[in-house]
Amino acid sequence: MATEVQPIQFNNITLGGSIGGSQGTFKISTNGIAWKSKGEGLRTVTVPASEIQNVQWIRIGRFFQLKFDTINGSQSKFDGFREQDHANISSMIKDSFKIKLETVEVSTKGVNWGNPIFQGQFLSFTVEGKPALEIPLAMVSQTTHLKNEVTLEFHQDDTATPETESLTEMKFFFQSGGDDMGPETFHKKIIEKADFIAQAGTGAVTLPNVHILTPRGRFDLEMYPQFMKLHGKTRTFKILYSSISRLFQLPKPDGSHVTFVVSVEPPIRHGSTSYPHLLLHFDKSDQMDVTVNLPKEVLEKKYNNKLKPTMSGPSEVIVKKIFKAMTGKKLTAPSTFKSHYGVKAVRCSLKANEGFVYPLEKSFFCIHKSPMHIPFSAIASVEFSRVSSGASTANSTTRTFDLVITLKNNGPVHVFTNIQRQEYSNLFNFLSVRKLRINGSVSGTIIEERKSVEDEEMNTSIVKSQLDEDEEEDDDFVADEGDDIPEEFDSGSEPDSGGELSGEEIAPMTKRRSEWRPETIAPTGEKASGSGSGSSSGSSAKPSSDKSGSSASGESSRPKDKARKASSSPSREASSQKKQKTAPPS
Repeated sequence: MATEVQPIQFNNITLGGSIGGSQGTFKISTNGIAWKSKGEGLRTVTVPASEIQNVQWIRIGRFFQLKFDTINGSQSKFDGFREQDHANISSMIKDSFKIKLETVEVSTKGVNWGNPIFQGQFLSFTVEGKPALEIPLAMVSQTTHLKNEVTLEFHQDDTATPETESLTEMKFFFQSGGDDMGPETFHKKIIEKADFIAQAGTGAVTLPNVHILTPRGRFDLEMYPQFMKLHGKTRTFKILYSSISRLFQLPKPDGSHVTFVVSVEPPIRHGSTSYPHLLLHFDKSDQMDVTVNLPKEVLEKKYNNKLKPTMSGPSEVIVKKIFKAMTGKKLTAPSTFKSHYGVKAVRCSLKANEGFVYPLEKSFFCIHKSPMHIPFSAIASVEFSRVSSGASTANSTTRTFDLVITLKNNGPVHVFTNIQRQEYSNLFNFLSVRKLRINGSVSGTIIEERKSVEDEEMNTSIVKSQLDEDEEEDDDFVADEGDDIPEEFDSGSEPDSGGELSGEEIAPMTKRRSEWRPETIAPTGEKASGSGSGSSSGSSAKPSSDKSGSSASGESSRPKDKARKASSSPSREASSQKKQKTAPPS
């Protein structure tokens, strides 16, 4: 019985032939090879085992390089292997792909005279049978022929840092009367093999006046077979498709706009500012007509008829088809997550900037002033902040919570604030299914809180209505003269300062207040009461201070009113007798 071949993995491996030197993890298995970059900008390169044709082991400086040639003429290079890794890699490739690992020695003499050899999409320059340099023809932007010289110009990638040195131009000189390949033949093969449009200023597809949020402005997009150009009013960017890591299509919560995201690694730069994500903004109602300037044979063979000579339809649909076909990258869009309002995003704030966070199947994408992509594989833990049990938050006025995302390997902590509390259950359930580590989670809290808040508001309204009923004056109430109603200065209550007061001391004070109250407040009380009994004696008048004081406690208002009515009854009788004496005879 044949034993199963176990995959092997290597860390800190650099993707060869790319500007920026991003490191990642390289893996070899029976299914093929895979490389995944580190950091937030996730980028992957995979080659199936069925497409691998040849594998070479090449020394470059202190380390070694693995070069994989595929059946379609492309190459994949990976740098950073050690000399002691040769035995394991050779055995793995032999068992998995049935291919022998070839060791290639490069020319180190420094001689600049040799033979050009075209191999697929690459130009190899050999010295004494050993390769001295290799040029990907896809990087050639232009070629010119002048007498015995052929000049090659290369695409300049705007993702390179200012400190990065890159090749811009190379000249080949041919000896006159040589028996080998001449300059004319060399120039024609470059034009045939190189994948570029010879006509200056003409792209395969042109998208005019595209609204881009990051970097902000309107740009004309020119799509070439191997790169794209962004022409603005004051700046121009050139981006190789090999630098594009991912594509996203994110619908705006307003339902009428779509954001198309192009993630670039390394990011493009303008001065000291870097842009890892390009945000293209489209209106769903906009229509677009596009003409593809490529031969019909190229559309059929290279793009598998994914592009048509003429294309028309909604802008978001046309742009999606063009980018997917020409870059060869997968498109990611929200699928299962829905917010409390039925949209694909959640409104939040990151520091002082408002925006949206999109929970995707394997990552978060945040559209703010600085867009951000956070893969789930890079997240150490997630925490819902300012969310507690329903018993403790029922009386709270806070209607939002925070989402705290901590990255692995002592990475930064991202805090998304001001998320509506109604979104808690949807986010919690979504992240729980993805098996992310959630710290301090409170399942079902918001639903319980909402019910408790509603119950408390209902109880509060009932209490208020009872207080209002207690504050209304009872016209049928008649106080007994003998009733002893305790007030705040009675002996049964605790005075603020001093000792207790006797009943004899209370009577003059109560009488003086009752005599002063009808004469001073009655006219005002009649206007203010409005809906009172209409008595001219002012017995229905009540100071506004009494009403405001009774609203704080419904129990203390009745004893005070009884005491005041009881104390004012003698003065009412005296007043009525005086009016009867002074009234004219009928």
